[in-house]
Amino acid sequence: MTEIDYQRLSDYLNHITQYGDRAISYCERISEAAFFSDDKTQAAVCYCLVVTGEAASRINRHYPDFVKRHDDFPWSNLISMRNFMAHGYDAVDFKILWDTVTDKMPDTLAMIPRLLESVAAINPKTTSP
Repeated sequence: MTEIDYQRLSDYLNHITQYGDRAISYCERISEAAFFSDDKTQAAVCYCLVVTGEAASRINRHYPDFVKRHDDFPWSNLISMRNFMAHGYDAVDFKILWDTVTDKMPDTLAMIPRLLESVAAINPKTTSP
């Protein structure tokens, strides 16, 4: 991989973190019941999950060896959620969305620093925020 490839991989991982954190913060501000009646927050959370899934999809497509080395990370879950949001937008189950963001996303994001360390280990010049 080139220097640019390593940096792009780090960028995608950081996008997952940034937008995953946003989704979590949107849900932390309100109750579950309020989330179900707040279409603006639902739309914001949906967008964040589309971005995290798209970033995971790009990593999967452009860096398949990296994905194989880190097969404990839920790549396919993020990608599947993105695909469902983008293509099944009219059938989103907001209970599943809420549970994903409040229960699963924090654990997923906790894995990102290890992935970034892995990128830095194979290319020490890679920067990450």
